[in-house]
Amino acid sequence: MSRLRAYIALGSNLGRRAANIRAAVRQLSREFELEATASLYETAPAYVDDQPPFLNTVAAVRASCSPRELLATLKRIEVEVGRLPSARWGPRAIDLDLVLYGDLQHSDASSGDAAPSLPLELPHPRMGERRFVLEPLAEIDPAARHPRSGATAAAMLAALPPEDAAPLQRVCPLGSDDDEGLVRWGRRTLLMGVLNVTPDSFSDGGRFDSAAAATAHALELEAAGADIIDVGAVSTRPGAVAVSPEEELRRAAPVVQALHASPLRAPISVDTSCAAVAAELAALGARVVNDVSGGAMDREMLPTVARLGLPAVLMHMRGDPATMASHARYDDVVADVRSELAGRLAAAQAAGVPKWDLIGDPGIGFAKTAPQSLALLRSLHRFGLSSASAAAAASDALDYPLLVGVSRKSFLGAAVGVELPPQERAWATAAACAASVPHADILRVHDVSQMRHVAAVADAIHRGGGAPPASTDNR
Repeated sequence: MSRLRAYIALGSNLGRRAANIRAAVRQLSREFELEATASLYETAPAYVDDQPPFLNTVAAVRASCSPRELLATLKRIEVEVGRLPSARWGPRAIDLDLVLYGDLQHSDASSGDAAPSLPLELPHPRMGERRFVLEPLAEIDPAARHPRSGATAAAMLAALPPEDAAPLQRVCPLGSDDDEGLVRWGRRTLLMGVLNVTPDSFSDGGRFDSAAAATAHALELEAAGADIIDVGAVSTRPGAVAVSPEEELRRAAPVVQALHASPLRAPISVDTSCAAVAAELAALGARVVNDVSGGAMDREMLPTVARLGLPAVLMHMRGDPATMASHARYDDVVADVRSELAGRLAAAQAAGVPKWDLIGDPGIGFAKTAPQSLALLRSLHRFGLSSASAAAAASDALDYPLLVGVSRKSFLGAAVGVELPPQERAWATAAACAASVPHADILRVHDVSQMRHVAAVADAIHRGGGAPPASTDNR
């Protein structure tokens, strides 16, 4: 038969939920051509309430086998991932449901055949009542059609009763695939504390270039409220000269190793554009990759991130730090940056990185003039999650979590009208951080203690929450 697109719903509420779903998606990619994954959602259990909450997503694959052969493969993957026999709709390590397979229709009940050992119903008979299926399905393809009713995924989602109207909670296994590493987007703005271990950073070069000094500062950042510690061993200031991967590792590896062995609980991010460096530092304990080139400077970066199974921040930049100032020419800076960043995020998914592991960054100050950076900050609603606010939902938001880095950058001095040294830009940084909420999900900052208060007040205004404690557990 011809190759058809199949939509598969995945769920887990036992054990390491995110790890189970990640393992199942990897198995799907080995068996079929994996075309897309939706975000990862945390959902209340359906049909049987007395059980833990689920993680759910939908994957789209291209297959040429028969529907029953496809279903048999899904059941085999369930067993391989760790599913055990259980009560119907009860707790399970993994669940794979065949929702749609092209426009094929089949019902064992109406076929007249003897009851098969592997019952098959196409389309899935309960897809239209399940928000945990329809929301991720519509995220991948809002025009996907029910072959009997002709209704699209978007229309079925809109037709759910009012009691099912609340959007699902998007999540990301940011620190690990265990539940304690799960971040629930939109609850509050997270802070990424900057830890430069370079001799030539524009802001604090040379201050933390020993493992002992870097570890002490990382623990201070965490105590002040940092949710993530971002270790950078290569300066990305305008005009910065590139260093070799060997030198980058010489600077970063002892620090990451020391942080991993320390009492630090916040996940370690590595600010690198080199795939080999990312892989080496992941082996030492790094749990997030932050690439200012969006995976463009090293063609192995995106496949490496997919293989590592780590969340990745992909930033927009043209050229490299040495040349980027000459590339700040746009027809429409917001539209152009949005389109180019969308291309990098799409390239990551094509390389096998699931959507829930991806975070976008418009690259404030990178190949942007001061007016261009301000224009991007005014239009952050076009870059974040579509459900972040009413304004975002009504726009063409990229629909990825968003990191914004404005801390101590030179455009702030231009906005103030005074040439300020980096360490004197805290008030201007605070204004830019406050203006970035609620569209920014993560703020990358140097002055964590002050920006924690800024983010807490902005969250109280825009997200309806209060000031969170300085703890990585408040997710």
